[in-house]
Amino acid sequence: MFWTEAAGARALKERFVSDLEGTTMSEVATLTLVVSSGALLRRSLASAFSRPPRWNHPESYLALAVDFVFIVLPAILVLTVLSDYAAQVCVALLVASSAFSVRSRQIQERQREREGQRGRAGRNGGTPGSHSAMNSTTDGAPYLWDLLTEYRAILCLYTFISILAVDFKVFPRRFAKAEHYGTGVMDVGVGSFVVQDALFLARYGGGQQRGGGAAATRKALATSAQLAAVGLARIAAVRAIDYHEHVGEYGTHWNFFLTLAVVKAAAVAVPPAACGLVGLVVLCSYQAALSLLGLAAYVNSPDRDPTSLLSLNKEGVVSLVGYLGLHCVARFFALSSKMHLLLDRGRSPSKHPAATPYSHFYNSASFALVCWALAFVLDRSVERVSRRSVNAAYIFWTLATNLTWVCQLHVCRLLFEQRERIHLFHAVSKFAFLAFIFANVLTGLVNSLYNTLEVGSAAAICVLIAYMAVVCASSSALDKRGGGGKLGKILFGGSQKIEHTAESEL
Repeated sequence: MFWTEAAGARALKERFVSDLEGTTMSEVATLTLVVSSGALLRRSLASAFSRPPRWNHPESYLALAVDFVFIVLPAILVLTVLSDYAAQVCVALLVASSAFSVRSRQIQERQREREGQRGRAGRNGGTPGSHSAMNSTTDGAPYLWDLLTEYRAILCLYTFISILAVDFKVFPRRFAKAEHYGTGVMDVGVGSFVVQDALFLARYGGGQQRGGGAAATRKALATSAQLAAVGLARIAAVRAIDYHEHVGEYGTHWNFFLTLAVVKAAAVAVPPAACGLVGLVVLCSYQAALSLLGLAAYVNSPDRDPTSLLSLNKEGVVSLVGYLGLHCVARFFALSSKMHLLLDRGRSPSKHPAATPYSHFYNSASFALVCWALAFVLDRSVERVSRRSVNAAYIFWTLATNLTWVCQLHVCRLLFEQRERIHLFHAVSKFAFLAFIFANVLTGLVNSLYNTLEVGSAAAICVLIAYMAVVCASSSALDKRGGGGKLGKILFGGSQKIEHTAESEL
């Protein structure tokens, strides 16, 4: 009887995430800016005190609780019960951040005046929050490492919330993955992980950086093999417990980990100097095949040949070409924005004087605007955005969304002058792979214990809060213990070092 009921619930859950159409690009962009806005408010509030508050100590679990309230909780709410008010929540967070930032600057000015009266301002460079101190944090690798760490942590937090929330009715269906064409919040997920891999791969530049060349290739191939092993293990686990899975997402056997494994392995064969040209050729030829040769119709067709592995997994296999094109274009942006030179300047400040955080921000903003324009034009004139096939519109939409995150993080540092390191971000980013596996295990556990389709809104919110609290607390505990071992490096190459210096790797 149990298995009959489980099979029935499985079918209902599969239908629950099928035949969806997504939402608008603007709503997705607004929703994905809430976490960084909450982080800005958390920093601004901490800096608005004349003395550092006790709850702001990075080693304190109270600080983790504050991080959770300001960063994770707003994300849970706007993805569920406050989904229709995401823009208002985002504006409220930014307005409050501006008010606290003004207060913070007033305190800094008073501190500088007091130190100036003592004649120490010139020698000491002001207070820890002064302009001189802040300039040092924008010169070189530490600034960019911290920014990219937060970018990756934000991506992980949205992913962790969504993979469980999507199984509850409180999660709007328009945020789930679109069936064939459309832009849901979850549609940007896999593409974003491809983008972040390209950005971090670009730290090796043209092979001249430390760890570049053959060493970087060996590391990428080893990581790809590990990802493939995890993907195969997931296939076995899903079949063993008869877990619900939407076949139209990747195919009968294919999954997220196998996609990342293949793309990562294929990307190392593309020389850095040629990634822009290769990306353009792949993108144009692949879109031509989708639009002119009937490849899109093949991918979107429900028909499958049960004797052909390619036909059974056509969505996952065919989309690999699009993901490779996305990786190449993202890597081209990273290199053209001189990201690797900025990191190299962190080791030698006299080198590459033109590579600054400001120049990287301007390049990111310009590239983001171009990608947004191309995404809109392609979506309306060529083919609608499709995560299923990873067409050209999806590639530019995903890249535009990710670069918008990067730009907002730049603004938080350069305009609001808020650069305090948030422990939650660093813990989640550092142990992203372990946290991702743990979140998937918890998601499966919740679905095994409850029929999520029958859980009310209030109970669903409580479950999501408890689930995210456990995931975040586990990441923080690993960070404090310095644990994780080699598993922590499988997906993201996470370092065991707490401090991200010019000589450390994320």
